[in-house]
Amino acid sequence: MPPAKRTRKTAAAAENKAPPEANGNASPPPYKSPNFHASCSPVLHGTNVGCKRALEEFEMPPPATKMLAQPGIEDLLQAIDRPKGELVLADGSRWVGTPFGATKSISGEVVFNTAMVGYPESLTDPSYRGQLLVLTYPLVGNYGVPGEKKDDLGLSMFFESESIHISGLLVSEYSFDACHWNLMQSLSSWLQQHGIPALYGVDTRALTKRIREHGAVLGKIVMPGVDAASVPQVDPNKINLVAQVSIKAPKLYVSHAPARLSLSGKRM
Repeated sequence: MPPAKRTRKTAAAAENKAPPEANGNASPPPYKSPNFHASCSPVLHGTNVGCKRALEEFEMPPPATKMLAQPGIEDLLQAIDRPKGELVLADGSRWVGTPFGATKSISGEVVFNTAMVGYPESLTDPSYRGQLLVLTYPLVGNYGVPGEKKDDLGLSMFFESESIHISGLLVSEYSFDACHWNLMQSLSSWLQQHGIPALYGVDTRALTKRIREHGAVLGKIVMPGVDAASVPQVDPNKINLVAQVSIKAPKLYVSHAPARLSLSGKRM
């Protein structure tokens, strides 16, 4: 004879109460961080409350999704009909694209980056100073740009430095729609604020293959109606870029957040 099946009842069922999610009028409680020990990885919460703060000291609401106003059909048609700019390489080759960001011509060294995400970090990386950056990932701008939030040391939480260091940007497809929980503005408006020109619609795959085979090459981003010969060619290899991106005097960073301790009680 088979054994009788056992049934389990939740506490709510035992008290003849509906589970909390069944109550449609009640708002969800704020998200409370799990009671991790102080030795837990700071990576789990470093971008929210500072990696040197104890996780259990904070209660964080669930992030709200932000989305920029979606462009209409007329806006998209205007973007398609917009006059084209060009990337002109030192070897004479030309790559057509549609301008966005700042409307100015610029020159520099053309290099590429293969990261799938993280363009705000790449654009603010001091190692790209004076360079025209090609992003190989086909879609760029779909999560916008975060705000200028600082941690307890006064350092940016979402950028690699305090400003954009690239001279120009080249992408295959620019997303006019952007959606992300910490979105503050679009990539195009961010580039405009910092005076950085950009082109989208560029064949970044063929351009990357050319750079990979022949090495980094000098080039110019030329706006519509501008003669490429009138744009002076800047060679970053002849400029002391280290001096431009380095601080002029030593600076001591002191955290005022509570110290994190390991299981043995030692400071992490």
